[in-house]
Amino acid sequence: MLYRTRVACIGMVLIGLVGCGNRNEATEALQSPGAVPPPTNAVPDSGVAPTDAATTVEVSAEVTVVQTTATNVPVPTTEDVTGGTTAVSYDPAVSAPMIDTVPAAEAPAGVTIDDPLPPEVDATDPAAAEVAIRYAYSHWILVDLDKTLRGTLVENGEQNADNLDNRLHGLRDQIAFAGFAVQSIVFDDTTHAEVVFQVQWHDGPSPIFPYPLPGTAVFQNGTWRISGRSLCVLAISFGQGCNTTDPTNPVPTSALQVLDIPPGYTVMNTMQGGPTNPSVPPLPLDALPVPGSISLVSGPTMSMYINAEVLSGSWKLSDDDAQIVLDAQHYGVVNGSAVSIDGRPGRASTGPDGSHLAYIRADDVIVTLNATGLSITQLIAIAGGLQPLPG
Repeated sequence: MLYRTRVACIGMVLIGLVGCGNRNEATEALQSPGAVPPPTNAVPDSGVAPTDAATTVEVSAEVTVVQTTATNVPVPTTEDVTGGTTAVSYDPAVSAPMIDTVPAAEAPAGVTIDDPLPPEVDATDPAAAEVAIRYAYSHWILVDLDKTLRGTLVENGEQNADNLDNRLHGLRDQIAFAGFAVQSIVFDDTTHAEVVFQVQWHDGPSPIFPYPLPGTAVFQNGTWRISGRSLCVLAISFGQGCNTTDPTNPVPTSALQVLDIPPGYTVMNTMQGGPTNPSVPPLPLDALPVPGSISLVSGPTMSMYINAEVLSGSWKLSDDDAQIVLDAQHYGVVNGSAVSIDGRPGRASTGPDGSHLAYIRADDVIVTLNATGLSITQLIAIAGGLQPLPG
């Protein structure tokens, strides 16, 4: 568990870099067979997280499901989702290679704080630009790197140099063996590139992100940098909000009413206000607090757990970026299939341990549902019936 927790600390560094808010601890554990306990994004009194589920998904004819896997995700092409930057939208002429076509990453051997900054030119010199991008990805996380230099290796890094430097030094023991290794680079234009990279730990793949990930790089203020968008996707994958100060962020609802409770199911517990939590107004039994969770049961073997967390910046994720995020272990639907909940991106999986669904709402809330005795189709209907509590 310590091994995995230390890797998760990379997520904490990303939070400091992209101006994210720490709302939940990103801990990962294995699920006990046959149970459907709360996932890792649940409240402190929850159980352990669901393990990876099978990719087979049961759906009705009216539900469209697009099969995707972590090794075959289209490289995202949407705008940057970080704060403090002007959004950039572009359509790359050439897509980056599909992740399953590139070789396994090698650890960035010999990367040190003394490595000189390579020549920084835009992609009119693609060979030199590639060297610079690889340098940015592999060096920004080095704890003792000069903070001014680090500020030139991440998008808008000058604005966060001191904060990031302090966080890296505070997590020295946890991230000393972490790194980013670039597998491939494809240039969209002279100042934007699609990157496939591997999060490393002890010269091997991270157990939290064991598969290659798509990212981007930008040429900003004369240097190539790992994009804030890439770091934001990683942060939300750890269950951390991003871009908390963006004035365009929606105000999340305080509670969601569960309008479609399956027949025979009874709400067993809620995180309501009142005597146990006077700071929170009491909620109806069929209301899901945001953030918070509720459990429903039907007999001794059928149960459902619904959890909601506020993750700033998640509402801006493109469908492709959303699938990358939801495929992370934090949401319990690893190797699931893409689904749509009222036009919003989701991911679902089913297996011997039950059915699992996670989706990103337009109000910066990510909802996860885990159930035994219910199909994915039923979970989609329940998710679609979650509506802001009136008043």
